[in-house]
Amino acid sequence: LGDFVFVQDPHAASSTLPLIGCLHERLQICHSPAQQHNRANWILLETFEVTGSADIYNLLRIQALSWVVLPALTCCVNIQHNCARHQCTGLAAVSVDEEHEKTTKTTQQIEHLVPSDLILNTAQMHNATHMQQF
Repeated sequence: LGDFVFVQDPHAASSTLPLIGCLHERLQICHSPAQQHNRANWILLETFEVTGSADIYNLLRIQALSWVVLPALTCCVNIQHNCARHQCTGLAAVSVDEEHEKTTKTTQQIEHLVPSDLILNTAQMHNATHMQQF
């Protein structure tokens, strides 16, 4: 949950670009064939639309649009925060938990100043066939 994915709207024309969505819930009908194969019958997604280009990265900016329930996803996609535009910085060191206990290890945590400013990483090579459409 929380992963970004491409999905094809079954009601849209085949030439339509896939929807970009953030997976929020997997819905499964008890005793269905999907349950027997450990799959979801439906998925609840928050959909996003392309709103322009992130100048520094030369990648597409996306913004939340609506919610849909669909039967299947196409593939996972990589979404990043537009840190360069907002000059996001690391906070003080945060302790690392291991097996639910605090350790002496620390790591930097980034504070995203405008968390909703996201970009679609079309430069990734995973699922390139689907990414080329953008």
